[in-house]
Amino acid sequence: MVLSIRGLPDGSLDENMFRKEAESLGKVKHRNLTVLRGYYTGTPDLRLLVDGYMPNGNLATLLQEASHQDGHVLNWPMLHLIALGISRGLAFLHSSSMVHGDLKPQNVLCDADFEAHLSDFGLEKLVSAKVILQHCSEH
Repeated sequence: MVLSIRGLPDGSLDENMFRKEAESLGKVKHRNLTVLRGYYTGTPDLRLLVDGYMPNGNLATLLQEASHQDGHVLNWPMLHLIALGISRGLAFLHSSSMVHGDLKPQNVLCDADFEAHLSDFGLEKLVSAKVILQHCSEH
């Protein structure tokens, strides 16, 4: 199994809050969402998330490659499959009273069959919680 490891911005959350949020994200399962396979908390400035690797990369890169026609062109059936995956992933999140919070082509990853998987859903909570807490404590 190939994995993808991503780091969060420095000091995004204290360790206990990060663990709690990462564990709850790890419980969210749907075929069109990336699966959080693990996380790591080191020093306060090191927070890592481990996901499954998506061999066809993100939608932004695929669209850019298609526009340059570097030999890889997205055809209509592939675009339809990607759009369906995005829709199904969003419908699942919304039915679970969750919002993505940062939907953009860079957060739509494609597996080997070009099925879309939404990534970084719920991460705004992990990244912005400390900023919100700091802002509230200043008043």
